[in-house]
Amino acid sequence: MESTAGAVLESSRPGHAGAAADTGGTRAGPAGPESGPLWDAGRQAPVRIGWDPLDELAVRVGSTLDPAITAQEVVDLVVPGFADHASILLRESVLDGAGSAQPHAGPVRLVRMAFTAWDRELAERLRPAWPVGKVASVPEHSPCAQSMRSHEVIIDTMHSLPGSADGSDVETLLAGRPAVYAPLLAGGRVLGVMVFSRAPARGGFCQAHVASIERLAARAAIWMDNARLHDQLRHTAISMQKAMLPTRLAAPPGLEIAHRYLPGSDMALVGGDWFDVIALSGGRVALVVGDVMGHGAQAASAMGQLRTAVRTLAAVDLPPAEVLAHLDDLMPDIDDSLFATCVYAVYDPATRRCSISRAGHVPPVLVRPDGATEVLHQVAPGLPLGLGGAVGTFRALDVELPEGSLFVLCTDGLLENKARDFDSGLELLRANLAGPDRPLQEICDQVVKELDLTWDRDDIALLISRVCRQPPRDSAAWRLPGEPRQVARCRRLVRETLRAWELDALSETAQLLVSELVTNAIRHAGGEFRLRLRRDARALLCEVCDQTGEPPELLSPSATAEIGRGILLVDELSGTWGHRRTESGKIVWFSIAVP
Repeated sequence: MESTAGAVLESSRPGHAGAAADTGGTRAGPAGPESGPLWDAGRQAPVRIGWDPLDELAVRVGSTLDPAITAQEVVDLVVPGFADHASILLRESVLDGAGSAQPHAGPVRLVRMAFTAWDRELAERLRPAWPVGKVASVPEHSPCAQSMRSHEVIIDTMHSLPGSADGSDVETLLAGRPAVYAPLLAGGRVLGVMVFSRAPARGGFCQAHVASIERLAARAAIWMDNARLHDQLRHTAISMQKAMLPTRLAAPPGLEIAHRYLPGSDMALVGGDWFDVIALSGGRVALVVGDVMGHGAQAASAMGQLRTAVRTLAAVDLPPAEVLAHLDDLMPDIDDSLFATCVYAVYDPATRRCSISRAGHVPPVLVRPDGATEVLHQVAPGLPLGLGGAVGTFRALDVELPEGSLFVLCTDGLLENKARDFDSGLELLRANLAGPDRPLQEICDQVVKELDLTWDRDDIALLISRVCRQPPRDSAAWRLPGEPRQVARCRRLVRETLRAWELDALSETAQLLVSELVTNAIRHAGGEFRLRLRRDARALLCEVCDQTGEPPELLSPSATAEIGRGILLVDELSGTWGHRRTESGKIVWFSIAVP
């Protein structure tokens, strides 16, 4: 930026602007209208006549809302033109978001946010002695503490210094150097202090500088306070979001899972992306990825409520399209100023069928075992949640996931930003999913590495599932006609299957409960029904699928009742049981723990 005079002069000798330093530690009074500019010709460096660094403060400072970077920009502005060394120290309690507006009596704990020195040797010795980011305690009688408590600029010398982190003798290194201590005040709160010092040969500071120092400190305090508040808000939102995201995802039967979540960049702040893997009845699993539009604590809060709602609806075993329809109804109550996108898929390892619905979200990607990738655009996109879609807005698509294939869900932050459009990001994602037989974590890491644009990007959520081989001996299924004589046959099938699985200890209970469910299916539904058994290391699962959607009723026990006892037996003798709707009827299931 050119000076008002438009001239640049080379200083030929060390000097100082004004009188020698007031080494008595005086508080600076108000400067008159003749006060000189803050910048002077005190170093062997180019200087500009009639130029005040405050002219560039709004241009050079505050380029990022990071407290450490903002502080460094301020100290870099005044060295070497005004001082040989400059530091900004903020109160530890202010950075923590706690503590009083004013420092208490006694020593004050300060965090060095930024430091610079024109003399290379001085910089090399001070940097390890007073490292940036570390806490230092200044004595109550020190100029730093006095400046903060009095709210006034103090012209003094360097003394009463905090101890060094590396054990070096900082007092000897800096003692006697002319110094200025300027409090950083914002909104009635003392944020900290700015410290400037010069080599004794250069000369001290004077009252003529006070007005410019006060103006510089006032503006720096505003920038620092904005950066501090922004940083606290961002960390609050990130903490809230991390608390609401799953920390560990147990691998569901039939799937291997890998996932990544990256919060937004400093430019984008934190957003409302989330992912989840939810165990459902019958060994099935729900795979969910969503994105609340917007950033900050508001988006993170809405995300947490949506994730809870998804888990509640999943527990009711609703089909994917119905889950999204209910979320759409709930979104205005969660936050009517926001909307969200979501994809919800339910995978059944017994059939390798996956039912998928999406609400304005990025389509899933299927990678077949031979490496061919397919973007599942045929899954109806629907409208984002919260836009009040009409009945039937959300539809489900059933696809078969071949053994060894990858099923990939992500948010748009992975695919696009200002430097890359959505379609380009989608093609780049497909290219990096090649080789589906590689370790899943390796694939996940490569995708994030190749697609992540760390500057000015949105949140990223990525969930990759690999379809694993299901041992054929761990499941058995039969389709049978709805005839009363099939009850005895089902008992025999259960008995023989459990004998082959070496689960004879469960056989009697399983036969009894299966016969009750099959009897109910034949009596109330008629037609064909299906019996399925599945085992894992923890439980035996039995399912009976019939062709009526009427749910079973758990009636109160009665000695004279002729019906309803079957479900009572299931409730008493099984570990867990339940039912869910299908397109053609319902499935009633129960599980028994494996001893």
